[in-house]
Amino acid sequence: MPIQSHSSDVDDWLSTALLVTGSLAIAGITAAAVAAAWVNHDAGWYLHMAGAWLDGAVPYVDVIDTNPPLILFITALIVSLARALHLPLPATFKFVVFAAAGMTALACAVLLKRIFRTRVAVLLVVTTLVFLLLTLAGADFGQREHITTVIALPFVLAAASATAERPLRAGPDLALGLLAGLGFAMKPHFLVAWAGTELAAWAVTAPSDRRWVRPASIGVAISLAAYVVIVTTVTPQYFTVAAEVARVYGGLNSNMSALLSLIDLRVWPVTLITLFMFPFRDRRWRAAFVAFGAATGFLFAALLQAKGWPYHLYPSRVFMGLCFALLAGGLLDAERPRTPVGVSMQRFMVAAMVAALGLTAWRYARQTSSPSGIEQVYALHGIVVRERAEAMAVLSMRTILFPAFPVVNYAPVVWVMRHHSLWFLPGLYAAEIARKLGDVPYRNLAEMSALERKYFEQVVTDLCRTPPRLLVIEPPLPADRLGPRSLDLLGYYSQDARFARLWSAYQRRDSFGPFVTYVRAANASCATQ
Repeated sequence: MPIQSHSSDVDDWLSTALLVTGSLAIAGITAAAVAAAWVNHDAGWYLHMAGAWLDGAVPYVDVIDTNPPLILFITALIVSLARALHLPLPATFKFVVFAAAGMTALACAVLLKRIFRTRVAVLLVVTTLVFLLLTLAGADFGQREHITTVIALPFVLAAASATAERPLRAGPDLALGLLAGLGFAMKPHFLVAWAGTELAAWAVTAPSDRRWVRPASIGVAISLAAYVVIVTTVTPQYFTVAAEVARVYGGLNSNMSALLSLIDLRVWPVTLITLFMFPFRDRRWRAAFVAFGAATGFLFAALLQAKGWPYHLYPSRVFMGLCFALLAGGLLDAERPRTPVGVSMQRFMVAAMVAALGLTAWRYARQTSSPSGIEQVYALHGIVVRERAEAMAVLSMRTILFPAFPVVNYAPVVWVMRHHSLWFLPGLYAAEIARKLGDVPYRNLAEMSALERKYFEQVVTDLCRTPPRLLVIEPPLPADRLGPRSLDLLGYYSQDARFARLWSAYQRRDSFGPFVTYVRAANASCATQ
């Protein structure tokens, strides 16, 4: 029998109005914060990389990144749109991501109608999703994990609706799978989240209704296969970089004790116990279990990356939040108020949830506008403008990307290096850094491995090809200071006579945060005069 939704004896107009108002308020608060904030540093790098590619650079040769190229393809579409409409790149990027998240929330509202019978239950979950998709990302708005979540969420809810005995028709289900495949392809680790979603949906579906292959699953597989073909033909150089990354990128990993202390690992069993307090025979609890399966997969994917960075945990937190929202929506859906007292209690619950989400959104909005370390971005941007630096480079192995990006995206300055940072040095010198005894010794040119010498040569060649007006260097910490150790980068690169000649033309100018800035005082050249 079709589920009757929006009936007057089930839905309360005041609760509905509170939820709609709350969703719009959360979206508005987030939009204002995102518009005023600098673009995320990783997103800024991909805007630069995509622009260089569109201008003729060869990806993973002339401009090198450590991640698979799907984010490059997506960002290139946004850069092309901004150029065609003559719009600022960062603003266009943020608008597209925000609009995509809004469209996902609307698509989820349609899917949730297949799970719940009441408008209030649907809107409660949608309001939560508006917060999770738009606000919870915070300063990581537009990160790969954020985009993946936006793309994959309808697929997970479609799987949930299938367990609720309301599967989508084959065509829409296949389309959601094709789209979700792009999200799961963003990083190889995300395939675990796909598996977690599928296994959870299979586990809670009645045996007579189980299907090993759904149209959406076929769609994901098609997208993944097409992506592999495109990478092989369009950016085959990526595989060379990926093999090198596998050898040296571990230097940025967190230790196991730090990973095991993550609060997410304590929330996981609490969520599982909470789920087992409800009957799986009810379609609403089965939907919550599917969201839990996706959250588990994304949590495992974050642990596999071994960094423990907050944005790696964002997808699992979104789907864990969705799990609890589905449980709360199920309570409203199952216990429909029939008396004035029941209606008042429902209104109180809805008002409390909207107030809590709204206040939390306000707090997150403040963090989005002024994230930790943002003063370094302002300082570097001011120096670039004051020195009229037409070209810039940053030599750092403790600070990756930030604050050079997003400064490059907003200031009239050219980034001269093919790498976004010296990301490879922590891995190449992991053993020396781990000793924590005084200065970190560096190898001379004859002692370097072929890979280290390759990266060394790339940095020197880039600096010599376009000597930057502004050179920003992060010096090593003194031996008596606590913190991650690093090389004396000036000494390291001055082993090359070309860099030594170039360096002689620079004068120290400013310092900010852990950085020291140097300005080219004369026409600098790596060549012998």
